[in-house]
Amino acid sequence: MSNPSDSLRAYRGGEPYAFISYARADAHLVFPILQALQDRGFRIWFDEGIKPMDEWMDRLASAIDGAEIFVLFASKGSVSRSNVIREIGRAAENEKPFCTVGLESMQLPRAVAFAVGKDQHVAASERNRAEVVADLVNAFDGYNIREDGVGEPVSDVRTSNRRPVPERPRRRGQRMQVQDSFADRVPESEALLRSVDRQLRRLRDEEAIEPEVFPNVLVFYGGSGLGKTGLSKRLELWVSHGLAESIEWGEWPHEDVVSVRWDFHEAEGNLNLLAMLRALRAALTRSKVDWRAFDIGLAAYLEACRFGEQNALGLSGDVEDEVLRSFQIVASELRMAPPSDLAPSDVRRIVREVRQARGHGGSLDDYSALFTLLDAVQDLSRGGHASEVASDLMYLLTEVIGVLPPEERPLLLFFVDPFERIQRGSETGHEEALAQFVADLPFALFVITGRDKLKWAEENRTGLPFAGPSFWPGLTSGDPMPPEPRQHLLGRLSDEDTSVACR
Repeated sequence: MSNPSDSLRAYRGGEPYAFISYARADAHLVFPILQALQDRGFRIWFDEGIKPMDEWMDRLASAIDGAEIFVLFASKGSVSRSNVIREIGRAAENEKPFCTVGLESMQLPRAVAFAVGKDQHVAASERNRAEVVADLVNAFDGYNIREDGVGEPVSDVRTSNRRPVPERPRRRGQRMQVQDSFADRVPESEALLRSVDRQLRRLRDEEAIEPEVFPNVLVFYGGSGLGKTGLSKRLELWVSHGLAESIEWGEWPHEDVVSVRWDFHEAEGNLNLLAMLRALRAALTRSKVDWRAFDIGLAAYLEACRFGEQNALGLSGDVEDEVLRSFQIVASELRMAPPSDLAPSDVRRIVREVRQARGHGGSLDDYSALFTLLDAVQDLSRGGHASEVASDLMYLLTEVIGVLPPEERPLLLFFVDPFERIQRGSETGHEEALAQFVADLPFALFVITGRDKLKWAEENRTGLPFAGPSFWPGLTSGDPMPPEPRQHLLGRLSDEDTSVACR
């Protein structure tokens, strides 16, 4: 993350200083305060985004050991980050005095509260910056971390009774200016982690899932040449524990996340529904959940989508083995001969018996969405890929996850890239189909990367199954920004969004 001011620099000299511990996601709140402290002559050490290197941990430990006071900018995000916890532990071990700056109203985790003790606390939530800075100046009194001869900045001393000029309000309906778009500077890894944390709360029934409200879309957008696909793949590697531990990001903290990649690079305004569903089922092999009901529905859909004399369902490897096993178990429950492979004739035969056995106490009776899907499949024309039926399959997946105990529900994390490949073909209804999939999968989180901002929260957006801010609160713009997951600008606007912003 870039500093908001070129003049803000971490102290690296030999004089006494304060060590600053913060989460990068809070930098937009922390850095202006640090700038004000530096302007007043205070020596402050903070991580400016140190390049990964072998001696980084030693440098960090030495910085904490040499500090006069340890300042923790506390938020729900910071006190859950492993690197911040390590810094707190190091400071407590060396009996450093603490000053905690509360960025939001919250109760510190027990271990953090124990470490920081009852040392000084500065409340920053819902207070203006000048008040917070004044409290910190008082808190630093006696620690000899201020340059001699430096007092309050001249700009802060009012020499007349003139009232400060308020910022000019934006007129109702006035367009966002381009520079406004660059105020959002949350690191991508922090945005993902916060979004996943929230989605896990929804999975665990700790946060209610409201009907027809879809706060499960995280968007990174901007012009070409910004490495959006590389970012998407790197985040997926991190989530999958396939990324060598990054000093900047740290180790991915969750085990119950299943990543799914929907790659649209070859799309020309079209959705390859069959490829998307096969990629989804391949990802599910990494979870120990019983996907039997979903497998029956998936195979029924794939069989109906076959064209002409094509015999295969397009499944292979572990996916084919698991789906076949699901059919063998269901066939045994129905007292049918278990199939030896996924021949289309066997799929049709078993699906027909599943429909006829509904309501007789079988293991699939709990899944009403399965029978809705199987009924819809009967009306699907041979070789057709109706997105409405695929949407029924997505909701079946939600039902399969929803009947599990909350602590056993996996989080499905969809990486969708590059989104503009289907945005360009919006007249075909494929962007609308994806919006319906997102709505049908409230237990899943979608990480979408593309050139243009998602406009699903616009009231006048036509064609979408759901449009407007009440449906997509995370896709709205304005001040204050919505909580994660939401939209994030990368580097610069695309040509299309620039033309909108500058009107």
